[in-house]
Amino acid sequence: SAHNNFVIGNLTYGNGDHGIDNSNAPGNTIIGNTVQGNYAAGINLEGNTGTPGASGATVLNNISVDNGINPVTGQKSNIRVDANSVPGTTIDYDLVYLSGAGTVEIQWNGTGYTTMAAFKAAVAGQEVHGLQANPLFVSAVPPATQPPGLIIGDYNLQAGSPAINAGDDANCSTTDQRGVIRPQGAHCDIGAFEQDDFTAPTVLSVVRTNPNPTAAATVNFTVTFSEPVTGVDASDFSLTP
Repeated sequence: SAHNNFVIGNLTYGNGDHGIDNSNAPGNTIIGNTVQGNYAAGINLEGNTGTPGASGATVLNNISVDNGINPVTGQKSNIRVDANSVPGTTIDYDLVYLSGAGTVEIQWNGTGYTTMAAFKAAVAGQEVHGLQANPLFVSAVPPATQPPGLIIGDYNLQAGSPAINAGDDANCSTTDQRGVIRPQGAHCDIGAFEQDDFTAPTVLSVVRTNPNPTAAATVNFTVTFSEPVTGVDASDFSLTP
């Protein structure tokens, strides 16, 4: 089985089974993924009886939403860690949410928890920084049925998303799935997509710093922008009489 691997920056949605399935594969690291609307448990850690299962895993900075709503076969929950996979496993800084009919946010050691708060109260030291909230995707697809359909969603984060600036910087990749540098704000965002500011900065003021009038060969100006900028120098400006 695969072990001690990294699963980072993936988008998985609308599958007919799990979104990310870590089966009989110990020591894997699952960070910064967006998992939505899959038929069974979204992020699934499991193993056969008498084996290490998917133990020793690290699950951080993931968004897992509307997974395992009501599967005929398979497991409910946005995040599931079975009894064989509990030893040495850490889950934290994850955001989970059920928008409608789902009943299980997290399944741990065979017990399903309907809220993040209930899970935190019952399982000490896990999801200390975890969130239960609508991540405000731009356009998520409906949860999958079987057989699943092919629908394209947009999983960028809207302004105001609780996933923005809520990630663990110590376990944050340097870029998101699209290559956008992380973090864009005070901290990295949870999930596969860093919310990027596509609004160009504007010039707020241009103030001459030399005396007026002056016979100097060069004249200095201070330019103030609406936000910090890089790569700007005198060649980007010109004077007109």
